[in-house]
Amino acid sequence: MKERFYIEGMHCASCAYRLQKHLKKIDGIKDASVNLASESVFIDYNPDIITLKSITRQIRNLGYEIIVPGTNSSKRQSFERKMRRKRIKRKLRKNQLIVALVFLAPLLAIGLSPLLHYPLPQPISYEYNPVSFCILQLILCAPIVFTGRRYFYLGWRKIFNLHPNVDSLVALGASASLIISFVSSAFVIFKGSSLENNPLYYMSAGAIIAMIMLGRYIENRSRSTSLHALEHLSTLIPLTCTLVTSDDTHKEVSPSSLKEGDIVSVPVNMIIPADGVIIKGVSKIEESIFSGNKTPVLKSTDDRVLAGMLNLENPIHIKIEKSGNETMLNSIIQMIEEGENSKPHLGRLADKVSAWAVPVGLALAFISAGLWYILNQNYEFAFNIFISVLVIACPVAIGLAIPLVILFATRGATTHGILIRRSNSLEAIKNADTFVFNLTGTLTEGVAVVTDIIRTGTMSEDDLLALTASAESLSKHPLAIGIVNKAKERNLQINTPDPVRLIEGEGIEAIVNDVRIDIGNYKLMKLINLPEEQISKGLAITRELALQGKTTVMIAIENQLEGIIAVADKPRPEAREVILKLEKLGKDVIILTGEHSSTALNIARQINVEHVIADVSSRNRARQIRKLQHENRKVVMIGDGFNDAGALAQANAGIAIGSADDIAADAADVVLLNRNLKLLLMLIHISRKSVRNMKENLFLTFIYNLIMLPIAGGILFLFDIHFLSDPLIAVIVMFLGSLSVIINASRLRKFKL
Repeated sequence: MKERFYIEGMHCASCAYRLQKHLKKIDGIKDASVNLASESVFIDYNPDIITLKSITRQIRNLGYEIIVPGTNSSKRQSFERKMRRKRIKRKLRKNQLIVALVFLAPLLAIGLSPLLHYPLPQPISYEYNPVSFCILQLILCAPIVFTGRRYFYLGWRKIFNLHPNVDSLVALGASASLIISFVSSAFVIFKGSSLENNPLYYMSAGAIIAMIMLGRYIENRSRSTSLHALEHLSTLIPLTCTLVTSDDTHKEVSPSSLKEGDIVSVPVNMIIPADGVIIKGVSKIEESIFSGNKTPVLKSTDDRVLAGMLNLENPIHIKIEKSGNETMLNSIIQMIEEGENSKPHLGRLADKVSAWAVPVGLALAFISAGLWYILNQNYEFAFNIFISVLVIACPVAIGLAIPLVILFATRGATTHGILIRRSNSLEAIKNADTFVFNLTGTLTEGVAVVTDIIRTGTMSEDDLLALTASAESLSKHPLAIGIVNKAKERNLQINTPDPVRLIEGEGIEAIVNDVRIDIGNYKLMKLINLPEEQISKGLAITRELALQGKTTVMIAIENQLEGIIAVADKPRPEAREVILKLEKLGKDVIILTGEHSSTALNIARQINVEHVIADVSSRNRARQIRKLQHENRKVVMIGDGFNDAGALAQANAGIAIGSADDIAADAADVVLLNRNLKLLLMLIHISRKSVRNMKENLFLTFIYNLIMLPIAGGILFLFDIHFLSDPLIAVIVMFLGSLSVIINASRLRKFKL
């Protein structure tokens, strides 16, 4: 069972890494993935071993606040509660930041005067009135410390728990600065000592706290802007709906209480509460969140509608098929959340580095300060080194480098109708050299039209079509749908088969009104021991139709070949253009299908694909993908149905296109909600930009640390270059490092080809 929790109190990659590591060790939790950028944890657990209550208790015991997920429509309420709490907290943090910055400005103006040698008014001058100079800095620093008091509480708590994080470095640096400043102030005020022998670090303490507050505020603002897409989707789950009871009365109920078969009334300008079929009324429906098409679509009786769509024109009645967590909208929200919490290879690398950054930073601060004190016996110099290294070592930037990219990429892709379920697929798609396409419904329209009904027995054409349509009536295969549509077009009676048995890769066997009917290829006909002369006759007709690019099925009734039905599909209008662009990008394109080779080759010629692997059963498609991978190819599989699930899972990245079956979507790393193949080009574009952005962010953070840590440690003094990364400079550099990562990642908020 999988659940997503929203976490409060995570401030750095070290927090996220340690929480994730702790959760993975708990018995009953199969996997846990913590995302710092979205402040959430995605947990896959066994409810028979560990309860939700126990998991939340474990997380709270580690010092984090948690918002427990709701069920069904209450998920909207839990998300709204989270957003409301974030807005309240953001307003509080904003007010605290304003206070800190208002007092930091005069604190810097006064504190920098001895360093920059500009005069201050005599009553507060460090030369003429050092007592006032000390007291005024203490007064200005106090509100900053008060507004940032949470960093001291959280930081020291983590130190005492032996799990230091960024807050610990801030708390240690600011506390040390304040303690030395208090002692120096006491000597100046009560003993009349000079400031030369009693340095003040109020300015450094205030700057450390104010800058970390400013960085966190900008970071949280950037996260919040990316939350709008998910927040919008969550508000598409209505809190109430109108249930039509058996006595035709109307009752307001929660959508979570709806069951399959219930009838609901949807007035004009109301959101559809669950997935179902229209049974009464005709109206225009706005369905852009699923199709990407903002033009309303006219829908009438027997048309399917989904939760989250908006009814624009007339009242309609809907018969419920899926409600609550089972709706497509809820699945989309879950896929987005799952995608945000997945980690690419670069993200796992960043996690490992950031996990060691805090303890290594602490060690370097003590070692470098100790060495310098031994070398020159100047504790003020050594203390500057200590604070500077602590501040520079804060792994804020590296903790945000990858999660922010994933957050912006997944949310940005969602606006185009692309659901990234596993973020490691971005790297796989970017690096792929081979794109393998299923044929029917992926490269073709997926709407099979019956072109030929050839009788080979005594049964009439209409009787043959009616019986075949009845046997195929429960199937979702395009060929079956085409046969059923043809029967409906002729107003033929369609009965429900009982039972139906799928013979994988060969066809189906069904009983309709006590009549046995077998529908499939020549392998099925051999399997049921059809007379050899009938199989030969059927094969001759099938080959002739296949040369015309048609797909055929043989129909045997009570072990006698009664006819052959041929259907034809046509390529999607954008297929050829997409294939050509993939080839320009240097990608090999392959068609992998269960269709007859002549049918597949006919479509392939129309869309300029040279490599076709046809006549492959669903259970062998994963084997074909594996074979390509053994040739050192990096393979992306694009499919749309149950038959492609194994191949989607086997590929380096699996993409389910259109209204994919649940099994195919679950096996896929990415789901394209719109069948327009141009979305694939957008996905490639997103993957390339995202991976490049990840690498840029990691480069920025590593270069920042590689350059600034040695400088902060005073390495330039060894080469007689008298430059010290003063604590104030270190704070500014740390802030700019985090800001550069945030700005770079935010470039992914909008994607355009």
